[in-house]
Order: sequence, then C-alpha cells, then structure tokens
Amino acid sequence: ASVMGMVCDGGKGSCALKVSTAAGEAYLYAMLALAGGGLDRVQGVLEPSIGSVGMVLKEVSEQGLSGMDEAVLRIIQRI
Repeated sequence: ASVMGMVCDGGKGSCALKVSTAAGEAYLYAMLALAGGGLDRVQGVLEPSIGSVGMVLKEVSEQGLSGMDEAVLRIIQRI
C-alpha cells in the first residue's frame, strides 16, 4: 500500500525500478510483520486488515486511475 500511487508508464527501465521498489517494500513490511509490527488502527485509507487494503487498492485502480492510460499516452506522445 505504500506504493499505491505509483503508475507504470511502460518505459521499461522505469517500470523495472518501480517493480524493484515494490519488492523492497514487500520485504521491509514482511520483516516488520515478523517482528510484530504493523498497523493497529486505521491510517488514512489503510486498515490493519490485508483484505481491507486489497479492497482499497482495487477501488483506487478501477475508479481513481480510470483515465490514467490515456493521460500517460498523451504525455508520452508530446515528448
């Protein structure tokens, strides 16, 4: 959820960097969970439940980013 606003622009190298960032975050939070850490209450759009986080990510992806592909294409075509 910490990389929720990250958008893939199809630019191979930058997408690889984003995947690397997400993998690093996943590792960090796995270690945090193993140490007994994590959210114990609602923090903005996030809740302690992984299922709730999944639902938030789904809603942001489906509704919040609905025009993102077209916007990224327009930007790339201008460059």
